[in-house]
Amino acid sequence: MNKKMFTKTTAMLLAAAVVASGIPANETEAAKKPKLSKTKISVRVGGSKKVTIKNAKKIKCKMKAKAKKVVKITKKSAKGLTVKGLKAGKAKITVTMINGKKRVKKTLVVTVKSVKAPEASKAPEASKAPGASKAPEGERGYLFSKAMENPGFIGINDIRDIYLPMGFSNFKIEGRGLGSALILEFLLYYMTRPEYQIHVREKIYLDSMLDLF
Repeated sequence: MNKKMFTKTTAMLLAAAVVASGIPANETEAAKKPKLSKTKISVRVGGSKKVTIKNAKKIKCKMKAKAKKVVKITKKSAKGLTVKGLKAGKAKITVTMINGKKRVKKTLVVTVKSVKAPEASKAPEASKAPGASKAPEGERGYLFSKAMENPGFIGINDIRDIYLPMGFSNFKIEGRGLGSALILEFLLYYMTRPEYQIHVREKIYLDSMLDLF
């Protein structure tokens, strides 16, 4: 190889090296196709659910005006989105996921289910004696545990996890005819911290001015 040819070959190799070094790695490697973890989900009114996304740098979401009354996107990022149920119905969200030149469009169908209203508990039968009341299974004493087993019973967790997120803020204790001792248990359960219940109960039971039984 003569000197002129050697110089020309060397120049070509150097030029190729410069060009190759100037190409970003993400362009030399094929971009991965973005993926949506689910295309159909269901959620209760007031509840939320997250759908994850893989291999996306950014996303775009579109909804029709009608769908915006059924669900709301509370969080959105390249890693996924979180939707919240507003009212019962179905909504479609068009999710466009982008990774470099890769662009994938998917439709997420969200079914929002209504929260079942608790069954109303039947009022106990009134005793024949005027002013007297009868608790459930009264012959065995006042059993607050039986009231908690009633399908219509709404516990602390139900209030915190279901009804407060739905916008309810006022609650009423029913059953004034069940007897003073049982009403006391209701008040202790809903309005007294668990660590103080035993102390309040002892103070009330030991007060001779109160007729609980």
